[in-house]
Amino acid sequence: GRLPKRNRTSGPIDLATGVPLLWLDRDGDGLWTANEDFQIRYITDAWGVPLSYLAQRDWKANDPPPQQLLKTSTNHPGWNEASAEIIRINRGQPLIFSYGPDGKDQLTQQWMVDASGVPGVASLVGDFEGTAPHGQVDHHLNADNVYLDPDLTVRLARETEE
Repeated sequence: GRLPKRNRTSGPIDLATGVPLLWLDRDGDGLWTANEDFQIRYITDAWGVPLSYLAQRDWKANDPPPQQLLKTSTNHPGWNEASAEIIRINRGQPLIFSYGPDGKDQLTQQWMVDASGVPGVASLVGDFEGTAPHGQVDHHLNADNVYLDPDLTVRLARETEE
């Protein structure tokens, strides 16, 4: 394809078993079968960090109820809520983005957990779902995120909830 080899990885592998950690179960048996299933590979940014994406568009508070949402999605409900809201801010389009030149540092445990032990604070979703202010991306490490639409940075920096 048109994607340079330097921006493709072999994908994550379970070192103990040699089985891919991410794969599409084409035969529906729940087991990795090399000639039946499809390994999902990462596409990386210019700094070698896998691109991130948000594609959840249909989250509504308690509709379906949280317990049903957990049956249909392995994501935390807060992730689905933030994803849906961020996509709304992105004019209804799924969001593919890079964490930028400091992505390798930003995605470490040091930055992904705040002083009180709350996880994900430096991630886009964790920042957006944060308590002060909720609905705004203002963590300093998100300032150099790379979005297809540069205006999205401005829209995400505005407080979106009253």
